[in-house]
Amino acid sequence: MTGGDTVTAPREVFRSFQVARKDIAYLHFVLESYEGLAVLSSADKSSGTVTVRYPSDLAETVNELLTALGTEIALKKVRGDGKQETCSTR
Repeated sequence: MTGGDTVTAPREVFRSFQVARKDIAYLHFVLESYEGLAVLSSADKSSGTVTVRYPSDLAETVNELLTALGTEIALKKVRGDGKQETCSTR
């Protein structure tokens, strides 16, 4: 690095989804199998609400993976206002 270089860390992105409870473990396994890509947390297991956390510089890759997963399991994006948007083809 030279004296004028600035390094900034990517910000973290948090996205919430509602999935069938039976699909939480599968989603967790797939996301975490891509080491360092994303982390899944269960926000509310009883309702199937999960949060996916990932660095902003990996957003395109995560979005592609979530789109592909949406063909296998039902993923409903939970917006900040609590409303849901379907983001799967199932």
